[in-house]
Amino acid sequence: MISVIIKRAVMQGIPLLLGSTGEILTEKSGNLNLGIPGIMYVGAISGVAGAFMYEQSTANINPFAAIAITLMSCLIGSLIMGLIYCFLTVTLRANQNVTGLALTTFGIGIGNFFGGSLITLTKSDIPSISLSRTSNAFKMTLPFAGKLGLFGDIVLSYGFLTYTAIII
Repeated sequence: MISVIIKRAVMQGIPLLLGSTGEILTEKSGNLNLGIPGIMYVGAISGVAGAFMYEQSTANINPFAAIAITLMSCLIGSLIMGLIYCFLTVTLRANQNVTGLALTTFGIGIGNFFGGSLITLTKSDIPSISLSRTSNAFKMTLPFAGKLGLFGDIVLSYGFLTYTAIII
């Protein structure tokens, strides 16, 4: 029971770890970016869209390609939002607080719009998108983690992005 709680806490905390690490680096440069949630939202929906399009285009997916396409889609979506923030605050000298909050609102709206559009493309009665083949590629864990008991279950049973976030 405790291992399930710890595993879920780690899985829920990793996106916060990545976002806060990016904001720490941004603040070191002298900017306050309140648009991080919107940027992350656009990155997430971009990744979902990339994974969705890849899964729809082929019957057999390559796990490496699924991961690469999803991550590149996320990076491109987040990069565009970051460039918008940078252009507005650095080039046009717009207020950082207002710009960040506007990007948060804009990013959530963009994510909801495109998420709804992807749900419409599935033509499903249930409003959801199933990306099980891509998510299985991200869930690959260390093969010996299950043999190490509670330690392996709590510490070694995550996907590679968890360990990458901790290292960063």
